[in-house]
Amino acid sequence: MISLIKTASRKRRCSISLNVKTNSRIWSIIAEKRWILTKFAERLKALIAESEKKIADIAVDLGIAQQTLYSYRSGKTTAEYSSLIMLANYFKCSIDYIAGRTELDPEAEEKETFFRECPPFSVWLKEIFKKRKTSESRICKIVLISRSRFHGWLSGKNEPSLPNLIKLAEYFDCTLDFLVGREG
Repeated sequence: MISLIKTASRKRRCSISLNVKTNSRIWSIIAEKRWILTKFAERLKALIAESEKKIADIAVDLGIAQQTLYSYRSGKTTAEYSSLIMLANYFKCSIDYIAGRTELDPEAEEKETFFRECPPFSVWLKEIFKKRKTSESRICKIVLISRSRFHGWLSGKNEPSLPNLIKLAEYFDCTLDFLVGREG
């Protein structure tokens, strides 16, 4: 009887310990996403103000809904892969800058910065995957991305969001622009 109580007590402690670790990781992920949303919104606001154009005009130029741009600017959502590339191309800056990962280089303003045409994400991801000689399971485990989501990216069915692009860039130790194929 006593051994049963001790076993139950140990299991409960392990369960509580696991829940605390899981909850702290969840809160960490939530805080990280909030930071990404905030930085993205701040940078987009600044770029829009600097362009001296109305959101309606920018939306028409980009071919996206005005409400989508308002959602980005207010920090309610972040842009998906293709929208990030369109925004970076439109404002002639890096995706890393829009995401808040870098500051603008004053020298870069003087010279024209050119980014190449992006290949489909699935094609470029497979290329990076081969070059870095890593396993799919390792990436999914370390970056905390489900295998089904990763397969969606590899097959070209889905494109990653900004938070997932940032996780991948950190894993591969590269810029977001390299990760999407804008820079070689």
